[in-house]
Amino acid sequence: MMLATKMWRIFYAALGFGVLTGVLLYGLFYFGSDATLAYPGLGLLAAAVAGVAVGFGYYLFFKFTLRAFTQPFLQKAQALVTRPIAPLRPPWSSNELDKLEEILNEALATLDRLDRFSDIAKEIVGALDQQRTLGRIVGTAVETLPADSGLVFLLDEKSGRYTVRISYLLPALDGQEDQVSFAAGEGVPGWVATEGDALLIAEARQDERVHPLLRQAGVQALLSAPLSVGGRTIGVLNLFNRERSDAFDENDLRLACVYADLAAVALANARLFDLSQAQAAQAESLNQIARAVNANLDLETILGVVAEEVARLAPYVRLSLALPLEHDPDHLRVRPLVGRLRSELPDFRPTPIEGSGVGWAFVHKQPFVAPDLDQEQRFPLDAALRQAGVRSYVCLPLVQAGQPVGVLNLGSDQPRAYGDHNLPLLQRIGEQLAVALHNAQLYKEAEDERRKLAAILNDTDDMVIVLDEAERVLLLNPATEHCLHVLADEVAGQPLPTLGVDDLETALAAARNAQAPVVREIAIPGGRTLYASVSPVQDVGWVLVMQDITPLKELDQLRTEWVAAVSHDLKNPITTVQMAAMLLDKAGPLNEKQRELLDRLEHGSKRLRSLVTDVLDLARLEAGPVLKMRAVAPDDVVARALTEVEALAADKGVALSVELPPHLPPVRGDAALLTRVVVNLLSNGIKYTPAGGEVQVRARPQDGALLFEVRDTGYGIPAEALPYLFDRFYRVPDHEVEIEGSGLGLSIVKSIVEKHGGRVWVESQVGQGSTFAFTVPT
Repeated sequence: MMLATKMWRIFYAALGFGVLTGVLLYGLFYFGSDATLAYPGLGLLAAAVAGVAVGFGYYLFFKFTLRAFTQPFLQKAQALVTRPIAPLRPPWSSNELDKLEEILNEALATLDRLDRFSDIAKEIVGALDQQRTLGRIVGTAVETLPADSGLVFLLDEKSGRYTVRISYLLPALDGQEDQVSFAAGEGVPGWVATEGDALLIAEARQDERVHPLLRQAGVQALLSAPLSVGGRTIGVLNLFNRERSDAFDENDLRLACVYADLAAVALANARLFDLSQAQAAQAESLNQIARAVNANLDLETILGVVAEEVARLAPYVRLSLALPLEHDPDHLRVRPLVGRLRSELPDFRPTPIEGSGVGWAFVHKQPFVAPDLDQEQRFPLDAALRQAGVRSYVCLPLVQAGQPVGVLNLGSDQPRAYGDHNLPLLQRIGEQLAVALHNAQLYKEAEDERRKLAAILNDTDDMVIVLDEAERVLLLNPATEHCLHVLADEVAGQPLPTLGVDDLETALAAARNAQAPVVREIAIPGGRTLYASVSPVQDVGWVLVMQDITPLKELDQLRTEWVAAVSHDLKNPITTVQMAAMLLDKAGPLNEKQRELLDRLEHGSKRLRSLVTDVLDLARLEAGPVLKMRAVAPDDVVARALTEVEALAADKGVALSVELPPHLPPVRGDAALLTRVVVNLLSNGIKYTPAGGEVQVRARPQDGALLFEVRDTGYGIPAEALPYLFDRFYRVPDHEVEIEGSGLGLSIVKSIVEKHGGRVWVESQVGQGSTFAFTVPT
């Protein structure tokens, strides 16, 4: 713009200087060398007019700016040149005065043109209304040139033709402007646009390049000048004279080019403004869609915003969304979002992927554009679309993480509605919609899972408590509310102790220390017992699942008491039998058969007494005996246990060994019960190890506890039997060697270890022996 303004100033200066230099030379020729000349600036025109008007002398002022001389200055100049001075020569002749008047009129006309150029130049600097500015330029051109009407043709980007945009003082063309259009190279405007040169036609009525409607309108002569921006012709200015075929000359043509350049600058400014406005509107629409995507997980709301914003940017008569069918990979489900065609296509119709534009876009993950269905129908479905009123359409694939999740389809009743001018913007909208579809699908899946979980939590009899990573209550179900007599809304966000169950805090602490699931029986107010599982949940915190086992505990207590009572009552008869067997041996000599029967009696009574003893011990443990807790030396526990099993090992031919590091830390526990644990494990290892094998006991510190291990080189245990080894009365089925036992020894071990706050486990492989291990806190 600044360059154009500078060029105009140079043009104005050169034009004015040329015209008035001629006036100066003429005045000097007639006035002689004694003429008084003054140069108080550089403003030639105004002083020249004043000087010539009096006919006595000549004052010349220079000033290369438009409108340099204000009215007060002209009055002073007038007073200066009208002072009485001695005439330099006789008065001018009539012909000379006519000549001077002609020169003066030409200078005045030039000044008027420059004035109008200045007004238009200033106006187009800030003008943004194309129609008004072009009309102003054409009107000024008609007034300052020997023209009586004019037209402005502008390039229609969609059709590629130059069509009438401004019609000035040409009533014969009113209502028929649409019929006067030209392609590049066609007619006068087409030729001027293609060649980029101005054209003067003197005999317009005989020139076939002139449109018939213009010839019928009486156009005699015309000027045609290109409106060029950046080397590209965007329009053509035509000026007409309907009275004289010789109305225009080359000077008029050059001046018409100046007006055309002014119009091109005005158009460029307006289009830049329109472009900036359009870009701002596009950015706002994209922001609206982005806000909808970020603020909503409801797909219906997002699709409503997309439909509204797309309508502002790329008008359509039908907008639809195609989504893949879960159980039909060969079809897409097309869902219309907006439609106002003469005949609607079926809603939610399955559309074949093969043989459709929407399917092509889905498979290739690229946009498909059909510019004009009247000229080309590439797919079978195009005929149905055209029949429904669609003239052009675009299919935009919605791709997320490299995979197509749908297709957005726009249809227009106009040809070439979609292309390079709006496809990049539509693709950006498609990218945002793909994110929305992905988010909506994730939200739907999460909602489905939430509803399922809510149904489970509400309907289950199990109590469920969820804690966050700070061990505050996130959720508890109705069963928990009923059992603990709390309300979920009141305890939400509160720490676990708010629930008032101390054993829950103890179980949580154990799980926290172990960083693993912990199972405990906990007592709650009211005398009820719960079986609780506390497990860590990644990125959530903790989940506590509890079952009310009070009825089972009561039943088990009755069973334990009954077994203890029966077992106690059995001990006396068994003792009597054993005593009788001993006395029978001393009563007199026994034959071989009697001796065999007596041995079997003694062996059976011992087994029965061992079984009854184990039952009583287990019953007492389950009844919750008071443990005699004190500091216990691990060496003493192992030594006492070895003493008890030495005879059994010797009879079986199994070697015993010990591996204890020096200075083991003491453990807190009941010495007798811990010795019982080691005895049971050693006895178990000896029983299941063939003669010549070895049973070893080891101990070492581990993570704040003491780890005991009893390893044997025995038969080993099948993997399928390992989970049940510590159950009551469980015996490994189908073992190759029949081993005597009650099936309670390992149950007693597990009960004692857990009452000491430890845990017990086994590792074994068939044919390679077993290792039983347990921990006791130090």
